[in-house]
Amino acid sequence: DESAAVEAEMATGDVITAINEEPVADFTALTERLTAAKAGDEWSLSVTRGDESLTLKVKLGQPK
Repeated sequence: DESAAVEAEMATGDVITAINEEPVADFTALTERLTAAKAGDEWSLSVTRGDESLTLKVKLGQPK
């Protein structure tokens, strides 16, 4: 089974700027969102990849 990040086509160096259109200010904010997440949650991730802004859809799985 692939991770949710792989299935969402995230790449090394992607910077998550928002989850479900709510800004992610820093790593602590991202960690808090991940801690509160549940398997099966579906997120829309706004990411910056180089000079590009992308929206990726991800369905969270069970922690491994």
